[in-house]
Amino acid sequence: MNPTAIYSKSGKGVQEAAGKTSLLSRPDRAVLSAIDGRATLADVAQRIGKPFDQIFEQVITKLDKDGFIREVSAGTAAPAGMASRPGVAAKGPAKPAAKAKAQVRPAWAELTAEQQQILAPLKADWESLEPERRRKWIGVAKRYPKMQPQAQERVQRRMQAWAKLTPEQRRQARETYKQIAKTPPEKRQNLREQWAEYQQLPPQERESLTAPGERRRR
Repeated sequence: MNPTAIYSKSGKGVQEAAGKTSLLSRPDRAVLSAIDGRATLADVAQRIGKPFDQIFEQVITKLDKDGFIREVSAGTAAPAGMASRPGVAAKGPAKPAAKAKAQVRPAWAELTAEQQQILAPLKADWESLEPERRRKWIGVAKRYPKMQPQAQERVQRRMQAWAKLTPEQRRQARETYKQIAKTPPEKRQNLREQWAEYQQLPPQERESLTAPGERRRR
């Protein structure tokens, strides 16, 4: 198991960490709570004061198998002899320095603990989101506890998919949503279906459908 791999909670995992369910033992729940979609497994082990050893790996494997967490990143290649060595935690990739910019509220620190837990996949990009997008996601977080597990899974997948988009893909997504908002109600469903089909295409096919002028501007 790669110490630099990154996992995030599933909808089932968020419910368990928030105390909505009691399916895990206290030690396993402590590991689950430390997983936030940004910290490497080595960081998670350090947070809870445990060595990155075989026992810790077994807990991660169990949480993954039982649907409480999912892999976000396989991590970087660990140096020979370092991966999975008991008691040795490899350092994760260096984190980029925070960019100085005018504060837009609500800031991540102003969210409640429950909102931060639900919106964890968006943490790294929160400061770059427009106020309107932040309010939208906060509204989703408020409704989240009352959603069915399937709906919670969809929300988590949407956030993780957004976090993986390039700046150009995010710009295109925002333009699409603006276009949908301006479209007569009877035509909106068709546009949504077309956009959903586009999102399912492999990156190479999406690139081939991008206008030549937009590719030159990148």
